[in-house]
Amino acid sequence: MSLRWAFIRLKNRRGNLPIVWELISWDTVFGTKKGKKWFADYVNTPCLNGESFSDLITKCKSFLSELQQSSFQNAAVFTYAGVIRGILSLAQDISPDETFYVPVAYGQIIKLTI
Repeated sequence: MSLRWAFIRLKNRRGNLPIVWELISWDTVFGTKKGKKWFADYVNTPCLNGESFSDLITKCKSFLSELQQSSFQNAAVFTYAGVIRGILSLAQDISPDETFYVPVAYGQIIKLTI
């Protein structure tokens, strides 16, 4: 059996924005003025030097469209909870807020048919 690999990168869709809150606890982020502003409306407010959840969903939509237009029958996507929630919002037609009630565990495997 031969495997064919192709990388359709979601990360490339974010441009050159530095990830300032990477590897920082949510408690630390919430303790800042900008963190409190973001937590109050994370769906529409961009995180520090980043994007809003709505922006992320737009990028997920572009990614899924590209994936659907490819010749792949199956795909494995390795990503983090924010992107998983963005894809769930689109695939299951649920609001961005509702996606945060769906448990997404570290290392979890989620199977979707799109």
